[in-house]
Amino acid sequence: MRALVVQHDHVSPSGPVGERLEGRGFDITEVCVVPEERHLTPD
Repeated sequence: MRALVVQHDHVSPSGPVGERLEGRGFDITEVCVVPEERHLTPD
């Protein structure tokens, strides 16, 4: 099974939600909406 986790920015990891999904056998794919290099000027 796969789960897509959309992070708001580079400082918002999937945390406990991601851990629970992994614990239930999900393959986590994280997509960062605002990468670190554009964090101050996301446009």
